[in-house]
This record gives sequence, structure tokens and C-alpha cells, in this order.
Amino acid sequence: MKKIFAILMLAVVVMLSGCNQETTTSNSGKGSIDPAVFCLEDARYPRVSIKEDGVFQIYFNAMASGTASGTYTVSEDEILTLTTENGAVYNFEITRTAIVFDADTSSELLPETEDGALAETTPEIVDGAKFELWRKYE
Repeated sequence: MKKIFAILMLAVVVMLSGCNQETTTSNSGKGSIDPAVFCLEDARYPRVSIKEDGVFQIYFNAMASGTASGTYTVSEDEILTLTTENGAVYNFEITRTAIVFDADTSSELLPETEDGALAETTPEIVDGAKFELWRKYE
């Protein structure tokens, strides 16, 4: 009896998890993205934070010793473009539950320290790196 109950509970959990899949695109349709945090392939860092007021921040590690920040736009063909305060541009393709880095059309990743100097280590984020939706801002 316990086995049957466990199997039924597992089936219910699997069915419900498929129904609750969040998306990165906004309810307002193409050309927008919901404010959210995206993490590189199931890791906590690097992470991209997209905020409602049109600004973003990239945290390259937990110590915040390497960051990048600026503004973002979303094109009609679902390309998220991050433009840093120093003019670097990073492009990501928006998918259902992630953003995917396009190194070919992006600047070299140059994280800065809190005082504005370039960080000593640059993270390895390759073309096609997938930043999974971690959580949405409410």
C-alpha cells in the first residue's frame, strides 16, 4: 500500500512540475523580458540580474569582486542586449527558460571591481553558454 501511495505522489509531483514552468518573456509579449535572475548552467555564479527599471548587473562571483552593470534592451526578435557603463555590449538570445550568450556579437567580458578597475580574473563564458532562469523578481 505504501508503494502505491508513493508512486501516486511521485506522479502528481511530476505532472504539477510540468505545468508550473516559468518563462523569461514578459506577459506583454515580444520585445520584453520579465525582471529576473539568471545563473550559468545550474551554478549560482556568474549570474545576470535583469531589473524592471531597465538596468542589469552581472555578478561574476560570490564576493562581488567582479561585476558589470548598465542598461538593457530587448529586440523584437528576442535578443537581449546588455550595454555596460563603459560601452561594452553583451548579447543573449531569449529562450523559454533561459538566456543564451552570443559571444560572436558581444564584447569581451571585462568585469570591474567596486572601485571601477578591471578585475584580475575574467570568467570563462563561452559562446552558447546558457544562463538558466533562477528566480523572478516580484
